[in-house]
Amino acid sequence: MLGTQRSLLRPRAAPIFSEKVPLGGLTASYYPNQFHAYTDSQSIATWEDSTENRYDLTQATVGSRLAWGVTEQAVISGGGQLMTNASVPYDRRSLSVLWVGSLFTVESDSNRLVSFNGLGLILRILEGCISVWRGSNTSTTFRPLCYQRIAILMTCSASGVSIYVDDAANVQSISANGASTGTQFEIGNTVSGSAAQNVDEIHIWPFALDVTQAGQVLDYAAAKYSTGKVAASSPTGHVIIDGDSVAHGVGHTLNRRWGPALGPFGGWWPHNFGVTSQRLDQMDDDAGTDINTPFANSTNWLLVLAGNNDLSAGDSGATVDSELAAYCNAAITAGFDKSHIVVFTLTTSNVFSGRRDDANTAIRANYTSYAGWLVDVAADANLGVTPGGGFLNSSYFVDAFHMNSAGQALLAALVKSTVTLPWE
Repeated sequence: MLGTQRSLLRPRAAPIFSEKVPLGGLTASYYPNQFHAYTDSQSIATWEDSTENRYDLTQATVGSRLAWGVTEQAVISGGGQLMTNASVPYDRRSLSVLWVGSLFTVESDSNRLVSFNGLGLILRILEGCISVWRGSNTSTTFRPLCYQRIAILMTCSASGVSIYVDDAANVQSISANGASTGTQFEIGNTVSGSAAQNVDEIHIWPFALDVTQAGQVLDYAAAKYSTGKVAASSPTGHVIIDGDSVAHGVGHTLNRRWGPALGPFGGWWPHNFGVTSQRLDQMDDDAGTDINTPFANSTNWLLVLAGNNDLSAGDSGATVDSELAAYCNAAITAGFDKSHIVVFTLTTSNVFSGRRDDANTAIRANYTSYAGWLVDVAADANLGVTPGGGFLNSSYFVDAFHMNSAGQALLAALVKSTVTLPWE
């Protein structure tokens, strides 16, 4: 029987919050209370299940553990960080799971939120949408915002899977559901990539919650963590960040990235589509579906930080500028206002035989034809580069390309001081 209690029960600490999830019969329940004595960045070896079933999540390898962050959330800051319990039972036709947390990327297919038995059942974010994997991928049209807390509830029955975001009225059903039972539950990601999320709490039930029950647990999350924006009325606008690993924020510590530091965003919803190793020509190929179709209008903003991978692939500086122009012009044609497009010069200690400087010269000369704003990172006293050579400031960079958290804070400040942002 799913969720059967074990013998030899050991005492559990009550959640530090007075509020507990209001629906019983849980298979497993993971609260953050046990980490509140942790220091910032302390690794998490065990996340205890607060039910009497004792399905603790563990990770023996130090380098693959989650960490505790100053936001009082468990931090998954990249691919390869994983916690698992091989004994958690699941029935794909009788299951519900509530995930509460915040996202830092919405593009990478390695951005898994929860997984049952490897590929048996995965709730994840793919190409900007909340998706479910059951041997193949099925996407909803829910486009979650980044950097702010959201609540996602997945309920599974024989008739199909339903995904709720922030509110019981905000629901999509995504087809019939094949039979599958087994054991194993994981959070985090087994593969490298751009996965990034901060987790507040996770709860699993061995049955499909009905609409009333869904409302109870989502109202609980809203009261406790101020979720609810996705289910609320339309935002003031969307803020799209697209690009490579620098755009995504690789190099940070504990998800202290430049994107969140552009906030607080108020009624604006930010979405980060940055992906490690992504080139401008690749961005141009998928932007139509992922970004332009859902987001292109005269209100929304688009920040484009990319080009290093194109240089690395052998492109000339002129080609990088041309590819950047093609990407931005396609966004303008789709509906973005040119005055709401922000581009960046490239800062890297790899000069690529002078092609880096050629790219920056071309972008500076031509950006007004395809963007409203230029953030000249390469000319900044702290983040910039010496034309023709030189290394990046080691106080702000972890390698030849990527900024540490101090550098990312400076990048955000540079954007704010250069661009008139409507949420500022």
